[in-house]
Amino acid sequence: MIKIQTQNYDLLLLRPGMVTDAWVSWVSNSALMRQVNARPRKVTKADIQNYMLDATAKQRAVIGIFSRPQGTHVGVCEILFDQAHRNMNLEILIDFKTYNFKAIMDEILPPLLSELKSRFKAEKAVIVAPETYKVMLAYLAESAWHQEGVMQSELPHVTENRRINTVQFGLIL
Repeated sequence: MIKIQTQNYDLLLLRPGMVTDAWVSWVSNSALMRQVNARPRKVTKADIQNYMLDATAKQRAVIGIFSRPQGTHVGVCEILFDQAHRNMNLEILIDFKTYNFKAIMDEILPPLLSELKSRFKAEKAVIVAPETYKVMLAYLAESAWHQEGVMQSELPHVTENRRINTVQFGLIL
């Protein structure tokens, strides 16, 4: 069980029964989904619970980010561990339309990466973000993460008839 407390946030390994209304609302929020190059969808808690079961079956961990002391769900971090290469790929969604993305990332990433390094012997963290996820790309470019490459025309844009780049950032732990 992963449980990390920072001054302002609790990071918890989520189980299907822990899906929140906030998470359901993010998936239908067009402004938020457009940033991560995803189509907004009307989903239920059961839909996300099924997604989490599938993620767990694929060796993915889903960490919830909750504000303290209120317990408000402000984001999720999905982690895929690659034991053979001793790295982990992170996908992070924070309700940055409501909360301060940079402040949250600055506070949660160091203890989260430290815990994952210790627990899973990971040597590197990787984040691949679509060019539309501007708040993430700006954060990574201004931090200790290193831009490792740009995959040209990697993904179809979800609302326009074009392809978009993805950018990979890495951090040696």
